[in-house]
Amino acid sequence: MAGFVCIDSATANTAIEYAAEMTASAKTELISTTLKNIYLRRQRAASRKIANGGRSTSNGSADFEDLGDFVAFWLTAFQNLFLIPRGNLNDESFHLFESGDDVCYIVEKIVGENGGLIPAVSVKRFTDISTTDNLQSVFSATIDWEETTYLNLLIHLCRFKLSCGILEKGRSSEKGKSHHKHRSSKLHLRKHFLVTTYASPFKHRMDKKSSRNVLSFPNVYFLIDDFESAWDNVTLSQGQEFCVELVVEIDPKFLQMYSRNASDANGSEHDSSNGTTPVSENLTTIFLGASSFSQIQEVFKKRQSSSNILSTVTTMFNKKQEAPTEFINMTGPNKVGKAQVAVSPLPNENMTTPETWGQLFEEFTDVAASSTTRIKEPPSLHCGITYVSVPCEHIMRMIFDSPREPSLLSAAMQPAT
Repeated sequence: MAGFVCIDSATANTAIEYAAEMTASAKTELISTTLKNIYLRRQRAASRKIANGGRSTSNGSADFEDLGDFVAFWLTAFQNLFLIPRGNLNDESFHLFESGDDVCYIVEKIVGENGGLIPAVSVKRFTDISTTDNLQSVFSATIDWEETTYLNLLIHLCRFKLSCGILEKGRSSEKGKSHHKHRSSKLHLRKHFLVTTYASPFKHRMDKKSSRNVLSFPNVYFLIDDFESAWDNVTLSQGQEFCVELVVEIDPKFLQMYSRNASDANGSEHDSSNGTTPVSENLTTIFLGASSFSQIQEVFKKRQSSSNILSTVTTMFNKKQEAPTEFINMTGPNKVGKAQVAVSPLPNENMTTPETWGQLFEEFTDVAASSTTRIKEPPSLHCGITYVSVPCEHIMRMIFDSPREPSLLSAAMQPAT
């Protein structure tokens, strides 16, 4: 564990006080070395798991002599990543961190109602736990320092880009007939939309603006609270596919130093021959999902047909003719992670509001008989991503173990065909 200053509660104060004398470049190097050690630790754990026939130890401490060493590793990693490098608002090292805030998330394992251990996340401030008087209160046997380190790494050292793309088969053309790569059967990216999002161990319902936050960890949520305006121009039509991709990037000033040291005396080096992105790339996809227009339309119609007839009557009286919205889930590959998409039909100018009781009764009878809504076959749908949820361990695996080159971002950077 070269590059680490192993600590306990008795020596932590001295280490943090020493941090005040470190330059910003020294702190950057410390973070980079710590990330490298985490990477190497995960590589050794994966090798041991393969050697054990796919079995891992119950406490995850296969790389260490005992559980105490395991805890010391992650406690040290947490300090080297967040406590030592963090300066105050007037310190240049404060801007090392992507989020630029002072919020610290502590993951604890507490006993649940069924007697098993469940995660609990408390919110503190780095300035509070870094002081001599308050640091001791953080050292608790219930804290999971590995998950605490991972969670704060996602929040403070990573950037997240959420993309949605509209894909469709290439149209036949003279160019397409003469070049094999432009065959009409191949899907092409026609529209690409991109927003910045942030990791959170909490979630709330997106169909109710007043809903309260609840703990989601170990699932990490990436919420788009302004999804109506963020995806205002995203429309999906017949023959097209809707694709969602979430990409993470570790701050390059840390990853570049980390990649230069990716091979060390232990001979550990990332192999890019298997088709995955090399470690030197700091972008990796952590969620990718897609659905066709027909699939989304089918779910939308079923949801609408099962809605209460009374709500349909209310819609009939609604002069504004607000389009109904359904919140549809999209599952990631191997059922890892999910995205929620708000789907609504585009406004139909041919829709009319009944003006008399006779017209209302006629429409109400049609609805009751057909068990469908007034919007039967929307020619186009408006789609907006409300959130993406991914397990924390899966994100760590994609960052450190099996990074994958972003698909939508790469396609968006290609010249138009």
